[in-house]
Amino acid sequence: MVFEQGDILLLNIPFTDFSSKKIRPVLVLSNTKLNRKTDDLIVAAITSNIMNKQKFSIDFTNKDLIDGHIKVPSCILTNKIFTISPKIVYKKIGKISSQKFKQVKMKLNTLFNLDS
Repeated sequence: MVFEQGDILLLNIPFTDFSSKKIRPVLVLSNTKLNRKTDDLIVAAITSNIMNKQKFSIDFTNKDLIDGHIKVPSCILTNKIFTISPKIVYKKIGKISSQKFKQVKMKLNTLFNLDS
């Protein structure tokens, strides 16, 4: 299955110290054309811990989805980016709107200082 940019996926993610794993949502950042050509996806972590907002997090709710459903309001953590194999995806649970994905791109632009 080819996953598209903006898809929200569930996968079994290890903690940063590799002490354990947990099923967590992620947002696909890599573009769909690239996803068709490679064996990897570039994703950003998603958290439901919206009380601990960070500079590079973006809030979203079900109204920001064009497909699927999330259980609780959440945040996309654009500073928590990693590469995964599509083989570890448990399932697709939704797709974020193009308007919300534009906000993600703006945060990434700021994070990596891409305008300079």
